[in-house]
Amino acid sequence: METFNSEKLSSYQIDHQKLVTGFATYTDAESYAAKFGGKVVEIGFRDGNDNPEITSDGRLIEKKLHYFVDAGPEYRFIHSSDSGFRHYLKPANVYEIAVLLPLS
Repeated sequence: METFNSEKLSSYQIDHQKLVTGFATYTDAESYAAKFGGKVVEIGFRDGNDNPEITSDGRLIEKKLHYFVDAGPEYRFIHSSDSGFRHYLKPANVYEIAVLLPLS
């Protein structure tokens, strides 16, 4: 059953491939990959960087998680709608599940 919301997905181009992000669950990413012939990968946005890098640092695939924030030992988790969110985002490493597809 298809549960991913295509309107909430974002895409990037990386290494001559299309990288699709924004999945609500790990299972949604798996379904999308199966439907479009892609591969589930983990990406990281490190130190506030807006450019994703393929990584395994967050161990999301191993844990079957779709999202993880490593804010370090002194952390405070806040929602993106909270005031001051951008201030706290900069030092964090954000890991997310994505699907890597060949460019059409």
